[in-house]
Amino acid sequence: MIIEKRGDERGAALVLVLVALTIVAGLAGAAFLTALAQERAGRSYLDHLHAFAAAEAGVYRPVWSWDTKAYNTLPIDGATPFEGRLADGTGSYRGTLRRLSQLLFVVTAEGSDEGSQAQVRLGLLLRLGPLPIHPAAALTVRGAVSIDDASLVTGRDRPPPGWDCQPPESDVPALRIHPQDSAAVTVSCPTPPCLIGDPPILLDDLVTLPNLTTFAGMELTALQQLANHSISGSVSPLPRSRGATCVTAVADNWGDPYGIEGSCGDYRPLIYAAGDLEVRGGRGQGTLVVAGDLTIGGGFAFSGLVLVRGTLAIGGTGNQLMGALIVANADLGRNSIAGGTMIEYSSCAVRRAQIGAGTAAVVRHHSWFHAY
Repeated sequence: MIIEKRGDERGAALVLVLVALTIVAGLAGAAFLTALAQERAGRSYLDHLHAFAAAEAGVYRPVWSWDTKAYNTLPIDGATPFEGRLADGTGSYRGTLRRLSQLLFVVTAEGSDEGSQAQVRLGLLLRLGPLPIHPAAALTVRGAVSIDDASLVTGRDRPPPGWDCQPPESDVPALRIHPQDSAAVTVSCPTPPCLIGDPPILLDDLVTLPNLTTFAGMELTALQQLANHSISGSVSPLPRSRGATCVTAVADNWGDPYGIEGSCGDYRPLIYAAGDLEVRGGRGQGTLVVAGDLTIGGGFAFSGLVLVRGTLAIGGTGNQLMGALIVANADLGRNSIAGGTMIEYSSCAVRRAQIGAGTAAVVRHHSWFHAY
């Protein structure tokens, strides 16, 4: 039996082939477009990751490299800019650190991808951790100490003259010593005029070498890592200004306790002496740390914290120390305070010294946020 093919069937087969080819081409085109879209989305996501990494590096930069000279002296609502690049060259950032209060800062940073226009803005809240040293008296000392009849050590809390401070806190002891050292205290006048406090003398078993050289697990010598200046020998500190700018790079510029409204009025550095130190007049504020013996020759005014690992010898005339002194007297030498020296406790001076030497850390809760 012979089957004869009709021409219209051959035409139908050709149409089916064309339809099939069209469908295949359409599917291939769709697959190509989908792949292209995914590739673009992936590249865009990678660009976003580079920008995000740059912004994250930016907001954490002040935490990793806290600059006490630049940041701790910022006024409230003051700001300082910074910028940088990622080590692998994939992104860069520009940011600003702004002070919101005495202890609170906010960092904002915009990260950019180097090969695209991708940008991400992040923010981070920081809290300044004050130096963890909390003196419990105007003068805490080990070993023998003599105070002449013209000098005064008082634990009555008051702010330095001209400072805008919170109301004074409760009075503290004038002199805090270990009970075994009480017999080695020589006061050349009746106790009330020379030593004023609540009480004038506090006998405390905790006045030991470890307790006077270790603070919240931090050794006294570790403060050198936080110091604005390392000094030695003898010095006569004075404020240094250039126009309206406090020149903080000068090692003998310790701020200005008398010029609270001046350019160096907010500068309260941490000064560290690795050995013995002699101070011959001048003035300053902040935290003074002496790993050896401290000798003050007269005419010296200081507001803040003074920490001495060795002995303390104050002579001359016109010395005024406001804040608190801690003298560890590691070798149990003899301490002396003479020449009409005034040592006055000031919680305000102590607190501002603690803040001036503090470093910032990320706020524990809700610290990180997207900035728009």
